[in-house]
Amino acid sequence: MTTYSSDVASSDVDSDVESLPGAVVNRTDQAAYAKEIAASLNTKLSRTQLGSEQSGSEQPGSEQAVPRRLIAKVGLRQQDHLLYVAIEAVETAKGEIPTDHRPDPRVLLPQLRQFLGEATAELDLGWVQLAKISGRLPGQKTPLWQEDLLLRLESPIADTLMEPAPALSPSEGDISISIGGNMSGQLIVGDNNQAFSYTYNVETGGVVNVAAPPTIRPRPTPVSLRPRPFKHLLDRKTVLPVVSAALLEKQPVEVFAEAGFGKTSLMRHLAHDASITAAFTDGVVYLAVQRQLAADLLQSLYDAFYEAMPAFKPSQGQLRQTLKDKQALVILDGLKLTKDEIGELLSILPNCGFVLVSQTQVYWQDGAAIALPGLPLPDSIALLETELRRPLSEPEQASAQFLHAELAGHPLHLRRIAAQARSANQSLVSIVETMRAESGEIETRSLFAKFSARLSPQQKGILGLMGAMGGIALTAGQAAAMSDVPDTASVLSELADLHLLESVAESAAGSLTNSYQLSADLTEAAIQSFDPQPWLARATDYFCESVTTQTAQPDVLAHLLEWTQSTGNWQQSLELCKGLDQSLSLSGQWAQWQQTMNHALYAAEQAGNSAAEAWSLHQLGTQALTTGSDRAEGLLSRALRLREHIGDKGGAAVSRHNLGLIAPPLVENVEGEPGTPGGSEAIVSSGSSAGWSSLAIGSAITLGVILAGIVGFVAVRAFSDRDPAVIEPVSIEDNEDQTEEPVPVEESGAQFRFDRTALAFGRTVVGQRTQQSFTISNDGNVPLAIASITIVGPQRADYSITTEDCTAAAIAPNERCQVALLFEPEAAGDRAATLIIESNATESSQLSITGAAVRESTPTPTPTPTPTPTPTP
Repeated sequence: MTTYSSDVASSDVDSDVESLPGAVVNRTDQAAYAKEIAASLNTKLSRTQLGSEQSGSEQPGSEQAVPRRLIAKVGLRQQDHLLYVAIEAVETAKGEIPTDHRPDPRVLLPQLRQFLGEATAELDLGWVQLAKISGRLPGQKTPLWQEDLLLRLESPIADTLMEPAPALSPSEGDISISIGGNMSGQLIVGDNNQAFSYTYNVETGGVVNVAAPPTIRPRPTPVSLRPRPFKHLLDRKTVLPVVSAALLEKQPVEVFAEAGFGKTSLMRHLAHDASITAAFTDGVVYLAVQRQLAADLLQSLYDAFYEAMPAFKPSQGQLRQTLKDKQALVILDGLKLTKDEIGELLSILPNCGFVLVSQTQVYWQDGAAIALPGLPLPDSIALLETELRRPLSEPEQASAQFLHAELAGHPLHLRRIAAQARSANQSLVSIVETMRAESGEIETRSLFAKFSARLSPQQKGILGLMGAMGGIALTAGQAAAMSDVPDTASVLSELADLHLLESVAESAAGSLTNSYQLSADLTEAAIQSFDPQPWLARATDYFCESVTTQTAQPDVLAHLLEWTQSTGNWQQSLELCKGLDQSLSLSGQWAQWQQTMNHALYAAEQAGNSAAEAWSLHQLGTQALTTGSDRAEGLLSRALRLREHIGDKGGAAVSRHNLGLIAPPLVENVEGEPGTPGGSEAIVSSGSSAGWSSLAIGSAITLGVILAGIVGFVAVRAFSDRDPAVIEPVSIEDNEDQTEEPVPVEESGAQFRFDRTALAFGRTVVGQRTQQSFTISNDGNVPLAIASITIVGPQRADYSITTEDCTAAAIAPNERCQVALLFEPEAAGDRAATLIIESNATESSQLSITGAAVRESTPTPTPTPTPTPTPTP
């Protein structure tokens, strides 16, 4: 189990940051200081042949003896100990760039190392820990190459960072990447023009670097991601023609009904119906999407049609470009997206046929909407006979008609009652009489209570565990370890035979073997019958063990994360976030990854765990960096300052490295000289911190995984035909003994203001919806950029964001945006949660949410049965 240290609270960081070694900001005018460094470096470039293999001493005679071939542009971020030097080729008077004008890293890097060491005292460079050196051509944002120079060996891992490392295998002319450390995974993020690599370190977090574009190939078509066929489909004769007609016109189809009505069985049949699927030349894609967020679902659809080496997470623009012409049948089972999210999904794949399967109607737009009815009487009788494995007797016919009318032809309820009769070796008449004698009710909760009363203690124990897991599948081995029930596999099989559990091997996806989950319609009934808290505690202990956490399926960890957040179990909440971090980041499921990291940040703040807080900030900032969000700089800076404060040198090195990819404005300071188009003294801006153009690199960034405690720094080079230069660390004399007092830098920023102190929904009936809105105002003097709005804490599943206009663009000073929240409680009682806003404001902002859920008994409308008299058994 991972252990976090919590030596200091994060609130102390800003007040103490000036006491850190090397953190003193001793120049108030950063642009002037950058120009001073640039002037010194450009003087060196002009008076010597710095950048050529003959460099090393000033040339005899006039300074005009050497025409300028290179110009240095400098940027700095003193608080973060980062120095940026871009060496740019200079055009000749004819506008040409001779070969010897191109910056050669093999020559320049050792010379720059020497220059920075010699200029330490003159230029007050004791604060520099990392120098980002790049070479480029004039007018180009994308560098020819980029390299890190470590200038202060404070971290014991520093020697490792510069060791030669295995490279990716780029195609000719691509930028290659060298990564030090023990690698076990990689993900490329971006598009054809700009991409990044992410390398995961289990302790310090992700390392980001420029990467070569991945090799992407379309998968052979037609794609066939289908569930196993369902061979004995009952009824649905009126449903299939409606589905077929809509799909052939490329119209979406909504199929909705409560759990147990046979929606998945219908989809398994539909996915293999050649009369429908033949119209879709790119194949069939079936996805069970119960927990997927909209952005992650798009990634799954991309992965269904394309394969990449290394794995690839495309940008939104590339998703649209690559998916717009696909003509496939897409079946989404268990969908929980909003109407707007569904509309966006359909617009990205306009030529696909969609079947949207859910418990309630969601889309309410064009296409067909089918409320799946219960079975007609003949099919109900056929289903009962199939489950009993014999024909009905004459007396049982009347009982069957009674059950059909009472249960409105509900397929799963009918199967359960027949399975009980078969298991107890009783007639259907006897079972119905017993049920009616015990209680007049025949509905899900009463049926479950009757069935569970007949179970053995071992069966009840397993059913309690599976109920606590809320429909999440467990293997027999996992269930045995958590329940201590002997012969667990047999008990699971018995419960599945009674249709209280579902064998995943028999479900639509069939992706796991020897796994079981609670039947979807029994979640609430199981929780009311068996206390889930002890089982959830056992499951959390089990999955927080280091070995099982790394191998568990993400939906298990996500389910337990919800429980630990709602109960305030912050340490185990952090462990589960750690377990999810690797799988979600490398699989491209970044919406859930961001949500998980927000939960980690909340847990760390509540626990007062500074190390975990810094890790969470680093991961959120790293994701923001790779997606071009202007939140990256603020998050990574906070992570860096906190890590420096608690003495986490390895973590600080990684955060500083990632932060170094966001370049400040670059400054040049050059006097006119022979061989140059003209002198200049100007600031050459690389843009603000927002967007791809602000990055110090511009090609590609990679995501990978380092499971050892070694930091992997990426040295990006563009020499496809040369060996990488081996750069020794630079030793720069510290200026810690200087007598000059630090001058604080005054900063301004965005400031949050909610229009209320809390959001109270009041009383709402379970299963119904209440909506409220609130506004966020920017009272600061710079634009407020909101990166994410996340709901955490107890019962957060009862709340959802329906609409918001806060994350689409930055909020100008004195402007505001609006967020609309939906309260749809799943159970009675007080329902509490917290809404967290991550932005470029100094601190994260939180808004407490409360609601009271009450249960109201209302009759459930059922389809009108076939007009036959209701017999009495």
